[in-house]
Amino acid sequence: MQIRRNVSDGLVEMRVAGRLDGYWAPQLATELDGVIRDGYNRIRLDLADLQYLSSAGIQVLIGYYRELAKMEGSLDVVRPSDPVRKVLGLSGLQLLLARTNPPVSIRPRQFEVAGTRFDACASKGGASQQCRVRGFEQYRFANITCWREMLAIGVGAFSVAGAEEQFGPFLAAGGASVCLPQPGGIPDFMITSEAFVPEMRVKSCIVSEGSFAGRADFMGAPATAGNLASAALEMVGADFAALVVIGQTENLGNYVLGVGVVARKASSVLGPLIQSLSIEKWPAGSFSACILKESGWNVVPEKELESAVAGLLTHRAPEQLLTGGPASQVRFDSGTLWASPITSVISENEG
Repeated sequence: MQIRRNVSDGLVEMRVAGRLDGYWAPQLATELDGVIRDGYNRIRLDLADLQYLSSAGIQVLIGYYRELAKMEGSLDVVRPSDPVRKVLGLSGLQLLLARTNPPVSIRPRQFEVAGTRFDACASKGGASQQCRVRGFEQYRFANITCWREMLAIGVGAFSVAGAEEQFGPFLAAGGASVCLPQPGGIPDFMITSEAFVPEMRVKSCIVSEGSFAGRADFMGAPATAGNLASAALEMVGADFAALVVIGQTENLGNYVLGVGVVARKASSVLGPLIQSLSIEKWPAGSFSACILKESGWNVVPEKELESAVAGLLTHRAPEQLLTGGPASQVRFDSGTLWASPITSVISENEG
């Protein structure tokens, strides 16, 4: 196990790589003791490179989480690797430890964008997201797990034998994933249920992880992806935002699940992957929309994104999955928007 330490503005970030098992857990405890003796009580553990976490490691994390809380400090786990996230999730500690929540203030208010009225409310104080961009050269792929607190857009397929032959556009949000197998497929979906979490085999994708800071119900003039992007950026007061929308199309037609990463200024990492969402240059973003088949069931608004997505897909099957220009032209009569600021954008491209 390797541990690298960096101190900035009273916060100690420790990047832990390798294995955190019964052999290495005492070393991490010794390192944490040293940080506390040096007078620091805010510690952030970056576990992106940690490939194994045992019960002994969990005991260390819980112990120091509680100890630092008594000192009015904090122990936060950020960017956990998939193996680590699975262990935290199965042990019921994922929401307790895997937090990425710098202070963000969203006050309940009403505002208007291009004639669409938004009634916004705070969802989780201090919530934010971190964004990763992943791309691979030909014949190189990766697996991602579609956790409840992440959204993703990209090219891939559900992780089964021969997945690469089915690669097509996909989106994920609230613990559900919808993909369009190619060539000539029809949209399919999976939803998180108890210990089962959908997994995707991907060629390229944008992944944003964290909590949603705010939610807004909207109605009035039909809203495009560009209007929703402007509203999301306005809500969170940031240059980059993650958004999910559930709404009905213009003239009260189909329900739509939309997922996007949006911006109002240039990004060297996102640059090649985002496009203007209106006739103006900004806002820009990457936006995908899943149009669902009509049924006799009406969506009952849910405050929590996971419940809303599960209810939507449980009662209506995906009919179309749109990306790029076609997705940005979908017009919503009404719906609910979840949004959060993106505090960092990281490239994880691999050759």
